Order: sequence, then structure tokens, then C-alpha cells
Amino acid sequence: MSISPSPDRIFCPRCGAPAPAGQLFCGSCGAALGARPLAPQGRRNWLLVSLSVFAIIALITITFGLARYVPAYDRGGARPPAPRPTAPAGITIPPMGVGSVSFDPETLNCAAPVDFTITIVLPDSGLAATPTMLFDGQAVAPGALFSGQDVVGHAGTATSQTITETAAQVARYCGAGGVNEGGLPVFAVNPHTVSYLDASGRLLAQGSYSVINKPGIGGAPAMSGSLTLEPDTISCGDPAAFTIVAVLPAALVAGDTISASLDGQVVGSYVLGGPSGPIVLGPDGSWLLEQSLSAAQVRADCERGGVDLSGAPFFTPGTHTLAYLDEIGNVLAGGSYSVK
Repeated sequence: MSISPSPDRIFCPRCGAPAPAGQLFCGSCGAALGARPLAPQGRRNWLLVSLSVFAIIALITITFGLARYVPAYDRGGARPPAPRPTAPAGITIPPMGVGSVSFDPETLNCAAPVDFTITIVLPDSGLAATPTMLFDGQAVAPGALFSGQDVVGHAGTATSQTITETAAQVARYCGAGGVNEGGLPVFAVNPHTVSYLDASGRLLAQGSYSVINKPGIGGAPAMSGSLTLEPDTISCGDPAAFTIVAVLPAALVAGDTISASLDGQVVGSYVLGGPSGPIVLGPDGSWLLEQSLSAAQVRADCERGGVDLSGAPFFTPGTHTLAYLDEIGNVLAGGSYSVK
């Protein structure tokens, strides 16, 4: 019967005597029994180390391989500049809005016609051609908008033209519902916008004006009302009540809008005959405005640096001018006061 080796014993290579596993020398003849066998746990550790090494090598290979296909700016480098747009050959694109279209007056009252002047300034469009003209966003034919209008763009130079519709022409168009001889509602009651475009569709110039139809607005002479300010000198060190009494022309009608101007800046507006407005119709047909600030209110405004709650500098030191204007800027009543 033969004896097979087992994990627990080994045999001497010289005499064949059995010996416990792990013994270094034979107990019978003293011969060396060889190296200690590798333990199962050692084999598992070696396998894990080998797999880890292979995984690291594979990861490094993939990373450096992909880097060849990633753009430089995605790896922290500078992004290449975008290509600059170029204009079509033969066309110089001007900056937007470098021309102008202005109107005098800016608000025209059909109930009190006056001369109406239009001034058009176009920049060098780069094209010797008539620009496209728009009225309230719609393209119109040259000369159809205002009398004698024939603005043409010239390469290399700016172009300007001044046109005047006389008061008689304005009255005739207003009488026809605001429609001019070209069939356009140039003087219809509404805000209007006139624009010019070059061949590329770029805006060259633009302006706006308004048309109203209110009797008494514009026809009333300047300063035809009156304004009383009491006191006319205010001391922030010893404030007193401040009273404003304005009498506005009887030619105004309910629904008209009146603006209050302080030192040339509009600080408020009122609708005549409004349910909660301070301007009421007086017994003689004129319009009355009465406002009063108590001494405590004046003191509070002075302590805010002379500025009231709306931000208007009524009580800053110096001389101030208060005026009431109609819808096209005519002064109906005005006066001055001082603050020290």
C-alpha cells in the first residue's frame, strides 16, 4: 500500500521518511526537506495584487489615449477666438441709430394748427440709394409721408433734409381725419414713429411725435393763468405752512392733462376734473388748484435735505420756479419762491 502526501505531511527526498508539513530537515537522515509550501491566504493576496496592477495599467493607458482627442481649451487652455462677422462686399454697415429724425413741435394739436417741421439726418449708409422709410413700422414710398420729402443716401457723406408742413396744410390734413395727400394718417390722433433703414435692414435714424386734438391746448397764450405762492420765502430753520394757489385758463376742458414743472423738470401731472384730482372747475369757468403743506410737513421735507416724499427738491436752498404746463408744453401759470 502506498502512502500519498497530504497537506499535513511531506516525505524526505533522500530516505522517503514522512515528516510533518513545514519541517525543514528529515528526522531520519537529516536531509533538507525544501521550501515551505505557500499558504492558501498568501495565494489569494498575490492574486489581488496582480489584478490591481493590471487595472492601474489599463486606466493609465485609456486616460492618455483619450487626451489626444480632447481640445486644448477643454484641458484648461485658451479657447480660440470666434470668427468675426463680415459685411457683404460693397456694403458698409453703419452703427445703429447714428442718424436722427426730429420734429418741432413734438406734440401737434389739430385744434390749434401750427407749422410742423421735420429734420432728417442720415449717416453715410455706404450705398448711393434711397433708404427704406417706415411709418409706424410699415414701409412707405419716398415722398408719401411729408411734402417734398426725397431723402437719398449717398456713399461717403451724410445726408440731411428739413421739411415744413405749414399750419394751413396741417389744418387741412387734420380736417381730413389726419390723412395726408399720400393717403397716410400722418396727423391722426396718436403717437407716430418715423424710421429709416439701409439696404441691409440696419436702423439709420428714428424719431417720434404725437398728435392730439384738444380745444384750448396750444391756443391759450402763455402765462394766461396765475400762480400765488405763500410765503414766497421759506426758512427751513423756522418753517411755516406753504400754500400754492393756481388759476388755469377756462379754455381748458375736462380730461386735459396738466403737468407741474419745478425748475424745468416735470414733478407731477393732473387730469382736469378727475374724481380725486386737486384741480376743480371754478364758478367763472376757470380751473382752480389749491394745495397746502403744514409747517410740520415743510420741516420734515427740510430735514430730508429739502426733498419731499416723491423725490422733488421743493425745499432745497435757493430760488425755485414752479410752473403748470399744458399737454404741448405751454406755460399756463408760473411763479418763483426762495428757500433759505
